[in-house]
Amino acid sequence: MLSNRTARPETWNSGENRQGYFQGDGFLTVLVDAQEFGKPKAEIFQVYDWARLPGVTNLYTKDIPTYQRNTHNAEHFFNDEKFVGGVSDGLVGVSAMVYSRPTVALYARKSWFFLGGIIIALGTDITLPEDEVTNQTVITTLSQEVYGGVGYTIGMNRYETVGLGLEDHRNVESYVTEQPLWLHHHNVGYVFLSGNQLLHTNAQHKTVNNKKFIIFSAWLDHGSFPTNGSYAYAVLPAKTQQWTADFAVDRNVHILMQTTQVHAVCYDIAQVTGITFYSAESLLFTCGNSGLMEVSVNLPCLVLIKVKRYKKDYAKIKITIADPQQLYNIISLQVVWGNEQSVLNVNLPQHPNRGASVSHTLTFSSSPYRVS
Repeated sequence: MLSNRTARPETWNSGENRQGYFQGDGFLTVLVDAQEFGKPKAEIFQVYDWARLPGVTNLYTKDIPTYQRNTHNAEHFFNDEKFVGGVSDGLVGVSAMVYSRPTVALYARKSWFFLGGIIIALGTDITLPEDEVTNQTVITTLSQEVYGGVGYTIGMNRYETVGLGLEDHRNVESYVTEQPLWLHHHNVGYVFLSGNQLLHTNAQHKTVNNKKFIIFSAWLDHGSFPTNGSYAYAVLPAKTQQWTADFAVDRNVHILMQTTQVHAVCYDIAQVTGITFYSAESLLFTCGNSGLMEVSVNLPCLVLIKVKRYKKDYAKIKITIADPQQLYNIISLQVVWGNEQSVLNVNLPQHPNRGASVSHTLTFSSSPYRVS
């Protein structure tokens, strides 16, 4: 993830991959069997579409910017935004970034929640002004990897599915599905958490140096000039098609809020909530059996909240917080739970550890913890 503190990976000067411009925009790689990108000496990167990277939201283009020193083009390789970083307690975590480039009109706010072997990806504020429109569209890519060989499946509900293979792609650029519920390909499932998604999938033959490849790609289409566009989907590594279909209709992970100011997700089983506060805000929510809780912060930050019940008369909350902008010395967090209120003033790490996560534990004697 690229911030105003870093430059783009690999593409700097004559780096190893001058086509890798979009890798700094949230490239999310899922590896299950180490065959996703091909076999040794036969990797697909030589035929990779470097404008369609998993996890990335971008204006699709065949003209990928390459670095040219002392020119206007060089500005492509920086980000205007400070809000880029992550928080983790060692088991679960949240990453987030604001996408705002000095020479690109596209804007977006993106979060990833890593919870119990499941990844939830949220995006909001996806905007490209109409006067910047090209003949291409803004996309968010889910996958680009070696074709699994036995096809892939799109689910419209738990039981209604569409199985697709190479024959379905011989005469079409991509297969388009409106409002899908889930997608499964090569040991990875994808579940769509909002009803307005437009899914494109394809499987293409490509040849280079007498080596033949079949590449599977899947992406969401936001249109040519989205205004406050959004997406919400789950990535399910190492999951079967049936597991994916079941999860799609009976989830244990829920979106609590998805707005310009707050992205928040609850993992019910572990009673863990991940929150991206893009500004000083409050979130009123329940997660699992925790009962109603309100969390407020005085500055933008990333927060993890894990509820643990120890005895009938009290409960503990583990708070983990990080400053993705690496600006602040102290962030104040207030928790209202049951009849109690607690204020936590968190002293944040300083240079060279700015942006690192800090954990604290709060104890409540009158928590509304629900016994299931």
